[in-house]
Amino acid sequence: MENETALHMTLSEEIHHSVADADDLEEVWDKEISVSDVIRNLCRHPAQIITRWNWKSAFLGAILRASFYFTVYQASHETWLVTMTAVLVEMGFRFLTTGIAGSIVQSFRRATPLWLANVIVSISLPAFSHSIEFITHYAQEKYLSDIFPASQNGVARQQAFAISVLFSFISALFNLYAMRHGVLLVGAGEETQTFWNDLKMLPRLVGEFVISLPVLISRCLETGKFINAILIFCAFGLSIGTILGTTRGKWKWAWTSALGAWAILLFATALTVSVRKIAQMREHGMLELVFANLRVRPFRTIISVIGVSLGVILIVLFTGLARGMTNDVAKRAANWKAEILFTRPGGMDLTSSNTAVNVAYAAKLLEIEGVQSTVPIIRYIMPDSKGRWGIKQVDGVEWQPFGDMNGIQIVEGRAAQANDEIVVDERQIKDENLSIGQTYELFGGKPYRIVGVFSPPSGARIKMSLAGMQDALQTDKCTYILVKLNDGADVDKVAARINEVLPGNKITLTSDLVIDAQERIPGLGTFLRVLVGLGAFVSMIFVLLSMYTTITERRKEIGILKSLGASKSFIITVIEGEAFMIGVLGVLLGGIASAVSAYLIGRQYNLAFEFSTNWILTAIAIAIGGSLVGALYPAWRASGIDPVEVMVNE
Repeated sequence: MENETALHMTLSEEIHHSVADADDLEEVWDKEISVSDVIRNLCRHPAQIITRWNWKSAFLGAILRASFYFTVYQASHETWLVTMTAVLVEMGFRFLTTGIAGSIVQSFRRATPLWLANVIVSISLPAFSHSIEFITHYAQEKYLSDIFPASQNGVARQQAFAISVLFSFISALFNLYAMRHGVLLVGAGEETQTFWNDLKMLPRLVGEFVISLPVLISRCLETGKFINAILIFCAFGLSIGTILGTTRGKWKWAWTSALGAWAILLFATALTVSVRKIAQMREHGMLELVFANLRVRPFRTIISVIGVSLGVILIVLFTGLARGMTNDVAKRAANWKAEILFTRPGGMDLTSSNTAVNVAYAAKLLEIEGVQSTVPIIRYIMPDSKGRWGIKQVDGVEWQPFGDMNGIQIVEGRAAQANDEIVVDERQIKDENLSIGQTYELFGGKPYRIVGVFSPPSGARIKMSLAGMQDALQTDKCTYILVKLNDGADVDKVAARINEVLPGNKITLTSDLVIDAQERIPGLGTFLRVLVGLGAFVSMIFVLLSMYTTITERRKEIGILKSLGASKSFIITVIEGEAFMIGVLGVLLGGIASAVSAYLIGRQYNLAFEFSTNWILTAIAIAIGGSLVGALYPAWRASGIDPVEVMVNE
């Protein structure tokens, strides 16, 4: 017996090492290991990082990162050869480095304190791996472009790199979270699972990881730790903004991504708080009471839901229409292959234009380093009572150089040559039921003959020759000049060079035309803000009136509940629960009505709708928030009802 005990102790000692003696942290059985002990062990025995090379993380990381680069490069209109080169470089690099990073993350899976392990893993590993990544892709594009095709100006690489850094920050935290739950482990003895079992567990872990922050904030709010909740909320947005802004090198990326992160977290937290509140109400029997109250007065409930849905429709439908039509105009401008639009300050916007640019600038621009070709254009904007915007735009341009520069082709007929000839795009032909050879009136009734149809749409839908437009307007100038750069030329540097050589002019990058489309329409922002305010008012006033009249009718019921021991908070929670359900039903009805209306209107009148996630989230927040705010006063009045007075009077 003693020999067996001694043998068992010897085997246990060989398997169960202390942190100081173990050659590999996976040989340690302790459930918790301090961060300092983990770091010391890794420094003393670095070979374990290689022997435990995490092929599971390497495989998943290489596939995901390569897909990011593929998506960003294709969105930047890079060639397939350039895209696949970047994808293969990223895939090979990530397969090697992510395996090592996964091994290091696994070493910290039992490290304490948890917050310090998260900080070390989420900062140190991405900083190291992305330093190598940046050097790898930069070297490929800067010094090996003759062998491996590279993007023309590095913008796609910079965008993909910024997104990749953000993903590294999040994925490092997720890997640590997953490994703490026994997933994606390599060389961990009996804890190591098959890769297939890991994949089956990943969806659940991803869901838990995604909602972990909203759940944490909601718990802080429930326990009265408001400062902690605010700090967590602020830290999340600042972290996202800092990462993207710093790696992209643009302040706009920083504040827009921070605002976006806060908006998403706010929505997720509100949803989490609502779900947890509903679960608590169900646990205490309040949820059944809420539904019963809504069913007792179905007509009033339906009217309230319709009122809330009207607010949703106002916001979603009209912002979708405004966004769709402005972006339709901007996207036609985005069909230009020219990178720079050269004009005079105040020379052109979406509703007015003038001919203030001397055509001689076209030749001067060609002398600037990096400029390949130029095309002067006149943009004339005239009133049009039949048009959707109340205006009609016509371009005057020499067709051959314009078409060659931007890849615009005549698909039917021929280009405009004489001063009384025009070409139109396919949408204009369809909208006004036109045909080649037909006469079209412009400039207050002057007849022009349609001689061709062009595609894809670009700029104004009606075009004539530059000479014809100059003759009609009695001018020898133009509105703007399109500038096409040499392949590989840096757009920002050439724009700065143009501004230096030809100061006092306005230089706009065509890539910015889609981004600021709504900002360039006077009064559109004010119009949308008024819509949002009106939607909030409609939602709130409908619920306020409905709940107030409901409370007046239910005084006896509320008095009975209070006499049975219902607290003020119970009464308020029930009333607010009814308002919340009305808000949710209003959002569903408003969303369905908006989608159906957009489809029918777009099909009937050929209008473009483009719904924005931000505006949809705004509509949801306003509908539900307005319902809750509208019910506050009735709920407060209901909670103050005296049960004795009710029983005596009723």
